[in-house]
Amino acid sequence: MAACSRELLPKKGTGNSVIWNWFCFDAADKTQTKPCCKICFKAVATGSSSTTNLFQHLRNKHPEEWEKCNRLRSENGSSSTPAKKQTTLPESFTNCVPYDKNGARWKAITEAITFYIATDMLPIYSVEKRGFNHMLKVLDA
Repeated sequence: MAACSRELLPKKGTGNSVIWNWFCFDAADKTQTKPCCKICFKAVATGSSSTTNLFQHLRNKHPEEWEKCNRLRSENGSSSTPAKKQTTLPESFTNCVPYDKNGARWKAITEAITFYIATDMLPIYSVEKRGFNHMLKVLDA
């Protein structure tokens, strides 16, 4: 890739990753699509806001800076938030309190489900239909 000019601008918006301490954008790059290394002024190709190539460039071309970057990453924790554990089906039902069958809420939910089945006559996995969306508005979040 071509070299960047000496006028570099920081990443707009949220630059959460520590890698943005070593990369900026050329002032002429208004859309900020081609990050430039602050050390060697080389433009580094990235794909859809991925920082992998930026880390690779730092590791391959600037090993001392790569070490500093790794120390920062370990001090700040992982650059991404840990994934939440998905709730299992039995776990999701353990805290449920059933509605009173004579209550208004139970009747509203039953009517919404009936509306969904009668109106759309589709299997339950059809989540884009009008009846399903109506049912979601009536059910608990």
